[in-house]
Amino acid sequence: WPSYLMNDLTVAPYFSAYFEDKNVLPLPLSELYGSGSQSTQLNPKEMIFGATSKDGTAAFYGTIPLFGNNTDDAYKKALELIWGGSYSKSGLAMIARQYPTAKYYNSVQAALIQADADEKVICPTHRLAHLASQNRNVTVRTYSFQHYTFNGCDWCVELGVCINSTQDAATFQWATHGSDIAYVLNSRVGPNIIDQTRIYCPMTSAENKFQRTVEGLWGSFAREGQGGIPESSWPLISKTATASAPTLALRVEGKEGGIEVIHGYKKDDCDFWAEIEEKHGL
Repeated sequence: WPSYLMNDLTVAPYFSAYFEDKNVLPLPLSELYGSGSQSTQLNPKEMIFGATSKDGTAAFYGTIPLFGNNTDDAYKKALELIWGGSYSKSGLAMIARQYPTAKYYNSVQAALIQADADEKVICPTHRLAHLASQNRNVTVRTYSFQHYTFNGCDWCVELGVCINSTQDAATFQWATHGSDIAYVLNSRVGPNIIDQTRIYCPMTSAENKFQRTVEGLWGSFAREGQGGIPESSWPLISKTATASAPTLALRVEGKEGGIEVIHGYKKDDCDFWAEIEEKHGL
């Protein structure tokens, strides 16, 4: 999207993309996709929905306090800045209780970005996946990319909201928006988002193995669809059950070469956002 749209928080708050880009879509999605009948213009048969574990983008917009500023005051000010326009004071207190810094190794940055990610990206993505799964003609899978890339190659380092260390507990399984692309495309070079210089991101032997797993999954899906991926390795979303829906976690620590199926991933947090949004009429 052009910068005049993506940099305007009144148009697309926190990269939420709450609009349909008419430069890409000739008609509203409801008309293009519809019920999946043959009369519509989009009739996908197999779909993958997913996000990175820290897919919130508040740090891109400078509304997250920088790394090291872990005071209660910094947390409260950021809550007000990000959610004050949508939620009451009691609502902000509810968000603070759902995402206490103690749960995120006392990192204000990790707690706020996770809340941002869950509200704006992860939970809406799962809702879309469940909606798509109701179409009897479509098979649906979900994933969560959860690997923190060392050497300053996760954008959280450039944005100043995390430390460049694999020893920091708060960065464990921290994957910023876009950090999965290198693993899908087998790339070791990327842009520095601050000044657009090129940076080299070498991978460890474990990451190289993990990268081959991720690339293999996406390649199999592109070539063969669901037929190329055993359902035992990556289960489909059921058309009825939602509470225990399976999500494929992609991380170096995964049990099978970087993958592990998690049932009911983010259910508690997504139930929270559904409840608070309903209370505030959103």
